[in-house]
Amino acid sequence: MHKVAGSSRTATSVCYHGGKEYFLEQRHKRAPNHSSAGAKPSTIKFEPLEYVHAQWRALTRLSPQATLYHSEQWIEALRLTYGFAFRAAIVERGGVADAGVLLARVRRPFARWWVSLPFSDACPPLAAEAEAEASLLSRLSECFGHDRFEIRGISAPPEWQSADHFLSWELDTSGSVAGLYRGLETNFRRNLVKARRSTFRIDHGSSPEMVGRFYRLHKRSRRRLGLPCQPLRFFNIVRQLFDDRIDVWLASHQEHDVAAVFLLGQGDTLHYKWSARDSDETAGAGHLLTWSLVEHWAGKFRCLDLGRSDIRNSGLNRFKRGLGGHSSPLPYAFFPIAPHYPSSSEVLSPKRRVLTDVWRHLPEPLRRAIEQVAYRYLS
Repeated sequence: MHKVAGSSRTATSVCYHGGKEYFLEQRHKRAPNHSSAGAKPSTIKFEPLEYVHAQWRALTRLSPQATLYHSEQWIEALRLTYGFAFRAAIVERGGVADAGVLLARVRRPFARWWVSLPFSDACPPLAAEAEAEASLLSRLSECFGHDRFEIRGISAPPEWQSADHFLSWELDTSGSVAGLYRGLETNFRRNLVKARRSTFRIDHGSSPEMVGRFYRLHKRSRRRLGLPCQPLRFFNIVRQLFDDRIDVWLASHQEHDVAAVFLLGQGDTLHYKWSARDSDETAGAGHLLTWSLVEHWAGKFRCLDLGRSDIRNSGLNRFKRGLGGHSSPLPYAFFPIAPHYPSSSEVLSPKRRVLTDVWRHLPEPLRRAIEQVAYRYLS
C-alpha cells in the first residue's frame, strides 16, 4: 500500500510471519508520472510450506525457472531423511503469488540460518517477472533481517552479498550420438579408447540391488576422500519418490564395481546427481561409464545437467569440459554477509585436510554413529 505526500512516497510493506501481521515503512522518492491509485497492495509471507502449499505449487507449475530442486519429490526426500523445517517466502497480490522462494532451516552456530535448499546445487526464487524477484528479496531482508539467508543460484541484490565460487555445467543431449562424439575433447576420446580395450562391464537400472551396489561404492569413495557419507535410507527414499525417473550406472572390472553414476530425470533434463569411483579404478572407467550413459540417453532429454563444481577444482572441470559440457557462473546470495568461502568438499583448506585425515582413521562404528547425527549439518 502506498501513500503519496509532497515529494516523497511512504511504502508500507505488509509482512506475515507465523500468522502474525505487521508493517514496515520506508521513504522513497516519488516516481514521476506514476500513480498507484487502484493498485492492490502486495504482501510478503514467510510461512511453513504446508500453509502456502497451493501457492508454491502454482509457482512451480508456471515458472520456467523451476528445476529438480523445486520439485515436491526432492523436498520430501530432504524432509523424510533429515527432518528439515521448510518455509516459503511469498510475495502475493490479491491472493495470487507473484514470486516465492523456498527455504529450509539449517543448524549453524549462533544464528537462525535459512538455505534454499540444503544438499541442492541451486534453488533460486520463482517469479512471474524479474521485478517480482527483486521485490521478494528486498522485502525478505527488510521484514526478516534478524535471520540469515543463503539462496543458491542467483546474484545478490544491493543489500545482500554474492559469492561467485561455483560453476554450473550442462551438456546438450538433444542431438545425435555422432554429434556428441565429435564434441568430445581429444584427451577424453583417448581415455575412452583405452577403456574400451579393457574388460569393463557396464550395467544400469533402477532396482534396489543397483542402488545398493551404488551405495557401497559411494561409501568407499567418500571414506577414501575422508568425507562423511549420506545414509543409505536417503538413496532408498529418493528411489521410492522418483520411481522410474532414476537410473543407476555401474562399471565393474572382474566382478568389482569401480565407477558409478546416479541419475535423476526431471522434465526435459537428466541430472548427473551423484558419482563414485574406487581407489583401484582402472584408468578410463569413469570416461567409459559417462559416455555410455550419454550414448543411451542422447536425443531423449534436452540436456544432461552435470551439476555444480568448485572453480578451483581443475580436475573435475577438465573432465566435464572434455565431455563437451559448457559451464556458466553459479552465484550464491547471502544476507546479511557472505562467508569467506561457501562450504565445498571438492577443494579443502589446510584445516579441513586435517579433519579429513582424522576422519579416515576413525573406527568404522564410530564414523557411522557420527554420520547418523551430523550429516545434516553439512548441508
